[in-house]
Amino acid sequence: TTGTITQGVSTPQGIAVDGVGNIYVDNGYTNVTIYISNLAPNSGTPVLTQTYTPNGLIFSIATHNQFFGWGGTSLDTVQFIDQLLGSSAPFLVQGTADEALAVAFDQSGLFYIGNANNSVEVNNLAQGTTSSFASLSFTPEGIAVDSVRGRVYISNQQGNAIEVYSTSGALLKTIQ
Repeated sequence: TTGTITQGVSTPQGIAVDGVGNIYVDNGYTNVTIYISNLAPNSGTPVLTQTYTPNGLIFSIATHNQFFGWGGTSLDTVQFIDQLLGSSAPFLVQGTADEALAVAFDQSGLFYIGNANNSVEVNNLAQGTTSSFASLSFTPEGIAVDSVRGRVYISNQQGNAIEVYSTSGALLKTIQ
């Protein structure tokens, strides 16, 4: 079904779709509205399932299968989607981010977090660990992961460039 999402949307900053078709909209850095899968907007009236409001600004959102992750002011968090949609077993992971400006999942579920302190961390949800991925000379504004090629792309807004890393953290090249 095609249509326009308007209910629950206010100054949308980011959007993500998970592995089962749920839609996530970051509204003006203050909350994320979640729309249920397979019930796409119809005539501007989507099925709103929940609005999540954290204790800080949301700068970025990402999804992977049943996981929903967000980054923001002094936090990065990943939550099991089923808990948001009514499961009795909540699963919540919080990392050590210093203003998580950019977040992304890879195909295996590793959660990459670009911080305002010019660093990138990786959270392994299966092991419950967070480790350093890269130390940068700039503040990352966006992250994308190409698991097929084994590449992590990090945007350098200040330098008008994209840095390309291997998934092991080695800088491969800079695109300008």
